[in-house]
Amino acid sequence: LAEIHRMLEEARSDPDPRTGRLIFAVWGILTTLGVVACTAMGMSRVQNPLAYTLVWAIHNVIGWTATLWLNRRSIAKTGRNTRQGRQISLTWAMVTGVIWLIVWMFYGPHWIRAEAINPLIAVCIGIGFFVTGLVVDAPALLWTGAGSALAGAILPVAVPPDKAWMVASAVFIAPFLVFGVWALATRNKPKD
Repeated sequence: LAEIHRMLEEARSDPDPRTGRLIFAVWGILTTLGVVACTAMGMSRVQNPLAYTLVWAIHNVIGWTATLWLNRRSIAKTGRNTRQGRQISLTWAMVTGVIWLIVWMFYGPHWIRAEAINPLIAVCIGIGFFVTGLVVDAPALLWTGAGSALAGAILPVAVPPDKAWMVASAVFIAPFLVFGVWALATRNKPKD
């Protein structure tokens, strides 16, 4: 029983909670910039869908580079790589992979209409936040994720197709903004 208790405590403990908070902030800033850039391109009547894909490819390269660097720095500093950290990283790697698969299904075989991309991304990001909330035992993340996933699923039928991308962008940017601002505000405070 003591060994099981120790493993559970390790799964719940984060040797450097500031790293996770900083990663949230990085992704929050990058996602906000990505949505602003794509909105500006749309308002400027940019028609080439590859231009939008390039924005998100740059977003992912910078975000994952920063994430991996911050995680490695934390592991070097603490000498530990927790199960919790691995679970969160793998969850978001899977979310990223599914999002790129959705984009490929639009460009490649055209199985997905353009209006469905952002709602589907909102569902994926919501699931990522939900699982992260489960892993770190954070009800706010869990419920925000559930809300984002459900909103993304409901959007295609509740909002006119030409407006769904804007509403979906707000749905998937909101968790990053809220938790990114929270992360920056609490980045130097140890976890309670």
